[in-house]
Amino acid sequence: MLEEHPQVFIPPGLKEVHFFDAFYQDREKNTEKRRWNFEKGKEWYEAVFEGAAPTKLAGEITPNYLYDADAPLLIREMYPDIKIIVSLRNPVDRAISHYKLTQLNRPDVVNMDIEDAFDQLEDKFGFLEYGRYSKYLIKYLDIFPPDQIHLIDYQDIEKDPQKVCYELYAFLGVDKTFIPPTLKERVNSSQPKRLKTLYELMLKSKEKIKKNRMLANIVTTLGFVTIFRQINKLNTSKGRKEGNYAGIRTKLSKIYEEELAYINGLLRKV
Repeated sequence: MLEEHPQVFIPPGLKEVHFFDAFYQDREKNTEKRRWNFEKGKEWYEAVFEGAAPTKLAGEITPNYLYDADAPLLIREMYPDIKIIVSLRNPVDRAISHYKLTQLNRPDVVNMDIEDAFDQLEDKFGFLEYGRYSKYLIKYLDIFPPDQIHLIDYQDIEKDPQKVCYELYAFLGVDKTFIPPTLKERVNSSQPKRLKTLYELMLKSKEKIKKNRMLANIVTTLGFVTIFRQINKLNTSKGRKEGNYAGIRTKLSKIYEEELAYINGLLRKV
């Protein structure tokens, strides 16, 4: 919705910049958790958007900013007039999707039952913690005025993506009548892949491209991002039997009972 709008610029091949959040450069090797990119300074960050025309709005999408305790203040101090977009998914669905995606990409989780994964790997992956939106979102709501924060109900993206686009573009102040070409296409699906080796090769290639800004710009200009998505779509298994998550859904619904009430109340105000 954002990448395809002609008045919006998202860094090609680098959707998640991870500038304001602290992270592990290599968690497996127990490297120190630091704001590695923030330490590079404002000039480094703004250089990420140097490909944007003066008439375009520039932005990026890093989900971790929501969960970083200090990110809201850092963002406000550097860009007090910034516009913030938050997409909230039902935390029950989010937790299950997180498990499925992790299972797809991590060999150590492939054969692990979902409840076992939640019990044994919560500290590592935050399957449940990342669904406690109120704990983190309140910091943004306290710091930024309401007209600078746009909340999107993930279910609306599935039910009425055109309406979501219209409201999103209106919030940003760009042409709200624009309809993105891939409006109703599903991207980044967590469905199993037919050829896992091909999927892993594409992921590795994508990571290398992200580290080279010039190469990323070339790849985007030549339309390879669209090609990547089409290959991924063709490589995604269709109609494979879905796991039975009824039991865990019931448990998660109880865990997130207050959270769901908070989210629904918040979205009703939008």
